[in-house]
Amino acid sequence: MKNWWIGLAPRERLILMVGGGFFLLFLFVTRVMQPLNEKLESAQVELQDRQELLAWLQPRAEELRSRRADGDGPKQTTIDASDLLVVADQQAKAAGLSDSIKRTNPEAGNGVRIVLEQARFDDVVQWLAQLYRQSGVEVENLAITKKDPEGYVDARVSLRAGEGIN
Repeated sequence: MKNWWIGLAPRERLILMVGGGFFLLFLFVTRVMQPLNEKLESAQVELQDRQELLAWLQPRAEELRSRRADGDGPKQTTIDASDLLVVADQQAKAAGLSDSIKRTNPEAGNGVRIVLEQARFDDVVQWLAQLYRQSGVEVENLAITKKDPEGYVDARVSLRAGEGIN
């Protein structure tokens, strides 16, 4: 290979070096910079979506806080952990979420995890508020992902039987 390189005319070596440099630059752009730019763009879109969701959720959070301050809390004693799965499922169906429920799994202790897909956000919030008001069921963990059409979400909810509110 070295003999071949030395055997080339200086002009041919220059052309090969410049061409090799352009090829390395092309590889750098297509294999490094372009994927980085694509990931940056997708992260920016996701950030925008989450900011829109936050802007949409904040007024509703204020409404829930004001309801709680007005004494719109749980009215009955809490349910047993063994009944939590049944009560959560029944109230989800009553709230119109039966088609959106994809999985319902008991969790260790006195909890249950429910996965909802393509559910109306307002229905989910009203269902959770109803569970709290009627049975003292508390939301331990809630993950919501905005979906199309607007106002629909996927949600993963972990519920716990409350501590016994009278």
